[in-house]
Amino acid sequence: MSTKYTCRSTNPWADSSTIYAGLVVNAVLDLNILHEKQKELITLWPILGGTVTKPWSFTCGSHVDFDSRALDEPVSTYFPSDWGNTAGPSISTTLEPAIVDGKFLFAIESIPSTIFRLRVTVLRDATLICFGITHQVTGAGGCFEVVSAFCDLLSNRAIPAFALPPDARGIRLSDHITGSENKVYSDHFGGFEPPEKNWNIGVVKVAKMMWRVAVAQLWKSLGLREKLSEKYIHLPGDWVDKIRTKAQKELSNFPEASGVELTRNDIISAWYLKTIHGPASSSGRDTTPVDYYVAINYKGLLNPVTTGGCSENSLSAEKRHFHYLHHSVAMFRCMFSACQLQNDSIASIAWKIRRATLHYKQPSSIKKYVRFVEKNNSSLLVVDIRASDPFSMVGLSSWTTYNYMALDFSGAIGDRKAPQDGVRVTFVNPLALSPITGLTLYTLKDGMGGYLIRMANTETQWGQLEKSSSMENLFPVF
Repeated sequence: MSTKYTCRSTNPWADSSTIYAGLVVNAVLDLNILHEKQKELITLWPILGGTVTKPWSFTCGSHVDFDSRALDEPVSTYFPSDWGNTAGPSISTTLEPAIVDGKFLFAIESIPSTIFRLRVTVLRDATLICFGITHQVTGAGGCFEVVSAFCDLLSNRAIPAFALPPDARGIRLSDHITGSENKVYSDHFGGFEPPEKNWNIGVVKVAKMMWRVAVAQLWKSLGLREKLSEKYIHLPGDWVDKIRTKAQKELSNFPEASGVELTRNDIISAWYLKTIHGPASSSGRDTTPVDYYVAINYKGLLNPVTTGGCSENSLSAEKRHFHYLHHSVAMFRCMFSACQLQNDSIASIAWKIRRATLHYKQPSSIKKYVRFVEKNNSSLLVVDIRASDPFSMVGLSSWTTYNYMALDFSGAIGDRKAPQDGVRVTFVNPLALSPITGLTLYTLKDGMGGYLIRMANTETQWGQLEKSSSMENLFPVF
């Protein structure tokens, strides 16, 4: 019987989720090469050949979950490249996430038991490759590490040796978090919560939360509340930078924000939250709470000397570079109200997001979060949502640091002729399937200086987003 491992520092919320990265490659790739390289990757990193067991443990192994199909259609049928408006935000009228997902996901169990699966769809002039990994084992960052390692093998480059996640080897991660504190963003600004405030813990609280979700879904199905529809949005890079410059200039008037640089993700998040909640409220009394959750990858804060470890089959760890996969993601809440988002400026909203992010990224905050997870690892957890409609929550999953567009799949082209502009990734479809889907704001780069967003909103919110995104509305002159 295979040994079972449990990552004691992974939030149980991730146990029933799967993360997928769907890539469009602009060439017809060789299925045999892709299959063989998946086998090679699993041999080198046996955690990817394992299975998920309950209660939420995993095994290592050599299982290869691969499937493929061929569709006699051009890639333009599913992925037209024209985003229309290039001067500002553009909602795609031709790309529907549900349909796109179906082009990547096929022959997959409703609750997959395998940790790693690869699905390949060959079109006339392109290949759709979908990498799926159990969220319990890794997050978006680790998913990119897996795809990068796969591409390295395609190019016959060596990849690091395998190591089990440190907390599956008995290492308490909260004792190995390093880094310096930034006291400027401490609790004296207010609005920061300890981790336990952000989660419903235990059977009773989780059951109540899921009951609220079920009731909200029923109301939507009966037409008593607007249904959510998921869409893609394109943001030109120049437009994002223009908003950022204006917001940064306004921020210079905030003494407490001296020296702080807003990121593009701060701007995108602030713009999104502000526009979907419509124009400024005349009454200013809409106190409906809006919870905005930020996912922070803390793997870079883990001491590599004490958590690096070695694989079970090697005694020469000091002579080799070892790599482990781990779901090193902490989730923190930034709390708003609807009237605050309607009436506050983009700069003010972005500053609150930046301030919260800087505070929660501090080693002391991460340590508190990891200790909370270690304490409640065997408990049922679900995020806390203050509003009566649980689908009002927004959670940011930023993929902007993962350069999928630069990955090299030319090693899988075989005897075929490569396109004149090279073998490239032309589109990325991010997705995490979880118990409450449709609440995640995915942000990623389009490979041409702009950004893509994937999110679900009501039709009213989509209309507000389109009407409220002009510079005049975002930066009114009084």
